[in-house]
Amino acid sequence: MNEQFTSTILFIDEDPAALAALKTLLQGEDWVCHFVPKADRALQFLAQQAVDLVVSAADFEHVDAVDLLNEIRRNYPATIRLVLAAHPHHSSVLRAMTQGQVQQIIPKPWVDLELKEILRSALRQAEYQRKYSLEFQHLINTIPLLPALPETYSQVRDCISDDDIDIERMAEAISQDISLSTTLLHWGNSALFGQRFLVDTIKKAIIVLGTDIVENLVLSESVYRAINSQTNNLPGFDINRFKRHSIACATIARLLIKLTHSNDVGMQDRAFIAGLLHDMGKLLLTSYLPEKFQRAGEIAEENQWPLLKAERSLYGTDHAEIGAMLAQWWSLPPFLVEAIRSHHHLRNTAVEPEVNAATYAANIITCLFNLGSGKDTVETDLDESCYLRFHLNNEVIELLEQKTLETLSGLPS
Repeated sequence: MNEQFTSTILFIDEDPAALAALKTLLQGEDWVCHFVPKADRALQFLAQQAVDLVVSAADFEHVDAVDLLNEIRRNYPATIRLVLAAHPHHSSVLRAMTQGQVQQIIPKPWVDLELKEILRSALRQAEYQRKYSLEFQHLINTIPLLPALPETYSQVRDCISDDDIDIERMAEAISQDISLSTTLLHWGNSALFGQRFLVDTIKKAIIVLGTDIVENLVLSESVYRAINSQTNNLPGFDINRFKRHSIACATIARLLIKLTHSNDVGMQDRAFIAGLLHDMGKLLLTSYLPEKFQRAGEIAEENQWPLLKAERSLYGTDHAEIGAMLAQWWSLPPFLVEAIRSHHHLRNTAVEPEVNAATYAANIITCLFNLGSGKDTVETDLDESCYLRFHLNNEVIELLEQKTLETLSGLPS
């Protein structure tokens, strides 16, 4: 946040031994670290200097740490907040976490390597967030640190990152995961991908589908696991309907590209995964900011607004922008970032414009088929250019509906 963008951390702890240990541990790191023993001195420091990251003790003699962190969140929304807690399951610590005053709890005493990695992750997020408005940063900084993708996805990417693709190792990694194996075998046997004979092993599925679509299917499953934690408990949000909508959007997006680029299987596959992940911003909101997202849905319904308008009126951004931010955070391909950002508004983009248009059109068409993701309303008028772009007429739209319902009927229960 200073002119050289050197990361700055403020540690707050009344225990001099803890501060001394932190100083020793971090003295070789390329960070500017400040250490204060009192809450009031921390607030004075923050009033004078911008800080990327605050790491506070959970207990002070005369100050409630939750109140301190809440004041920091209110006055310095761009600052990420962590807490060092000797009793991480104490009610006050858990309250700080659930209310968004703190984004991660670090056990005290800490493990040196684990603490350093947590600090690095938090500082990467702080640096990444600088490009967004303070209002957006405030919203993001009320949720836990942005999640990482599961290890299985990294393993699969490693298998295809080398010049020689290791299908055997890829199949072995996927086979360890029952849910992922089921998903892959389902799509391996799907008519959507042109399959005409039985695919009964993971290796066969990889060969039939191709490594690109397999990587993307693993990515999709990984996204669901990384951010789908509490959606089943949110009134008005049906995770099964959400998944059906996502799969319907993916199916239609792929079919739209196939209509105009029948020989470009790669583009068809990219449209499929864009459709599958277009709404992942909703998953992030339902998992980490459920009350805000639920209220946005209520505002949309009460006023007959599109959900995006209700979201912006409530928290200054929307699920499309949040999903694009998360996709960038995970270093997902640029075409996915843009398709996620633009799935409610057709934009002229330099990156995969056909995939972007197909994702946008598919999202609207699913709602015309009554396959939306929930109570939210969308702009149901498809941009006129899409009718020409994808040769759409009543007959083609009926065919899209038929193919989509066939795909949904074959899903594993």
